[in-house]
Amino acid sequence: STQALYLLNDQFVINQSRAAAARLLRDGQLADREERITGAYLLAFGRPPSGGELAQARGYLKTVSYEGQSSEEALGSMIQALFASAEFRYAL
Repeated sequence: STQALYLLNDQFVINQSRAAAARLLRDGQLADREERITGAYLLAFGRPPSGGELAQARGYLKTVSYEGQSSEEALGSMIQALFASAEFRYAL
Protein backbone atom coordinates (compact mmCIF):
# COMPACT_ATOMS: atom_id res chain seq x y z
CA SER A 1 0.00 0.00 0.00
CA THR A 2 1.08 3.59 -0.43
CA GLN A 3 0.97 4.04 3.33
CA ALA A 4 3.59 1.30 3.81
CA LEU A 5 5.82 2.83 1.13
CA TYR A 6 5.54 6.21 2.83
CA LEU A 7 6.58 4.70 6.15
CA LEU A 8 9.56 2.99 4.50
CA ASN A 9 10.81 5.95 2.46
CA ASP A 10 9.83 9.25 4.05
CA GLN A 11 12.66 11.23 5.64
CA PHE A 12 10.48 12.24 8.60
CA VAL A 13 9.79 8.57 9.40
CA ILE A 14 13.48 7.72 9.02
CA ASN A 15 14.40 10.55 11.39
CA GLN A 16 11.80 9.47 13.94
CA SER A 17 13.03 5.88 13.75
CA ARG A 18 16.58 7.00 14.43
CA ALA A 19 15.43 9.28 17.26
CA ALA A 20 13.59 6.35 18.87
CA ALA A 21 16.73 4.22 18.50
CA ALA A 22 18.89 6.93 20.07
CA ARG A 23 16.42 7.19 22.96
CA LEU A 24 16.58 3.44 23.58
CA LEU A 25 20.38 3.40 23.35
CA ARG A 26 20.66 6.25 25.87
CA ASP A 27 18.32 4.57 28.35
CA GLY A 28 20.62 3.32 31.10
CA GLN A 29 18.02 0.80 32.28
CA LEU A 30 18.18 -1.13 28.99
CA ALA A 31 21.29 -3.21 29.54
CA ASP A 32 21.51 -5.18 26.30
CA ARG A 33 20.27 -5.68 22.75
CA GLU A 34 17.36 -7.86 23.85
CA GLU A 35 16.05 -5.21 26.23
CA ARG A 36 16.36 -2.56 23.49
CA ILE A 37 14.39 -4.77 21.10
CA THR A 38 11.70 -5.16 23.75
CA GLY A 39 11.73 -1.39 24.25
CA ALA A 40 11.26 -0.84 20.53
CA TYR A 41 8.25 -3.16 20.47
CA LEU A 42 6.78 -1.44 23.50
CA LEU A 43 7.20 1.96 21.81
CA ALA A 44 5.74 0.86 18.49
CA PHE A 45 3.02 -1.58 19.54
CA GLY A 46 2.57 -1.21 23.29
CA ARG A 47 3.51 -4.85 23.81
CA PRO A 48 6.68 -6.92 24.13
CA PRO A 49 7.83 -9.02 21.17
CA SER A 50 6.88 -12.67 20.91
CA GLY A 51 9.67 -15.23 21.12
CA GLY A 52 9.79 -15.51 17.34
CA GLU A 53 9.82 -11.74 16.86
CA LEU A 54 12.62 -11.40 19.39
CA ALA A 55 14.70 -14.06 17.64
CA GLN A 56 14.11 -12.46 14.24
CA ALA A 57 15.03 -9.00 15.52
CA ARG A 58 18.21 -10.34 17.19
CA GLY A 59 19.21 -11.98 13.92
CA TYR A 60 18.54 -8.83 11.93
CA LEU A 61 20.54 -6.59 14.28
CA LYS A 62 23.41 -9.07 14.31
CA THR A 63 23.47 -9.17 10.49
CA VAL A 64 23.39 -5.41 9.95
CA SER A 65 25.98 -4.89 12.66
CA TYR A 66 28.34 -7.24 10.80
CA GLU A 67 27.64 -5.20 7.67
CA GLY A 68 29.05 -2.13 9.40
CA GLN A 69 25.98 -0.24 10.57
CA SER A 70 26.28 1.57 13.88
CA SER A 71 24.05 0.48 16.74
CA GLU A 72 21.84 3.52 16.20
CA GLU A 73 21.52 2.89 12.45
CA ALA A 74 20.78 -0.79 12.97
CA LEU A 75 18.20 -0.27 15.70
CA GLY A 76 16.72 2.67 13.77
CA SER A 77 16.21 0.58 10.64
CA MET A 78 14.55 -2.14 12.72
CA ILE A 79 12.22 0.42 14.30
CA GLN A 80 11.44 1.82 10.86
CA ALA A 81 10.36 -1.67 9.80
CA LEU A 82 8.10 -1.83 12.87
CA PHE A 83 6.61 1.53 11.89
CA ALA A 84 5.94 0.21 8.37
CA SER A 85 4.24 -2.96 9.62
CA ALA A 86 0.53 -3.60 9.25
CA GLU A 87 0.25 -3.90 13.03
CA PHE A 88 1.55 -0.35 13.49
CA ARG A 89 -0.60 1.08 10.69
CA TYR A 90 -3.76 -0.45 12.09
CA ALA A 91 -2.91 0.51 15.66
CA LEU A 92 -3.02 4.16 14.61
